[in-house]
Amino acid sequence: ESLEKAISIPPLKETAQMENVDIASLGIEDSRAFGGEHLCTQVLNKLGLAACLEKLKFSTREINLAHIAIIGRALFTASEYKTASFLEIGSELQRMHGYGDEKISHYILYKIADKLYRHKEYIDKYLYNKIKNLFHIHDTLDKYDLSNT
Repeated sequence: ESLEKAISIPPLKETAQMENVDIASLGIEDSRAFGGEHLCTQVLNKLGLAACLEKLKFSTREINLAHIAIIGRALFTASEYKTASFLEIGSELQRMHGYGDEKISHYILYKIADKLYRHKEYIDKYLYNKIKNLFHIHDTLDKYDLSNT
């Protein structure tokens, strides 16, 4: 599709259906954050974290909870308790990962974080290699003797 067709051009005033709206009468209902949650989900998908966790025998439910816990800590840097509260009232994150309006308590977040931590070394190596390959990084270790400077 050409750029000219992709650009949205407002209709002529004579052909447009116009309505007056009183801005003061508008209200917001069930407003939830989505942007950061979506971006972080895309990053974890690009890194293939789900495949890594599958190799570690995580169930589909645990993989979804792991995504929620990791993204939750990235976006809402408070405690698991506060993260669970924000998931319930202000974020679309749990709905994005198949949890609808089901309550995810801080206990559930602690439990999945503990399971992730038990496999920390494997996950770190997996993600390190994935990032190296994704960005074509050739890491080297250079040592300099600065004792005489």
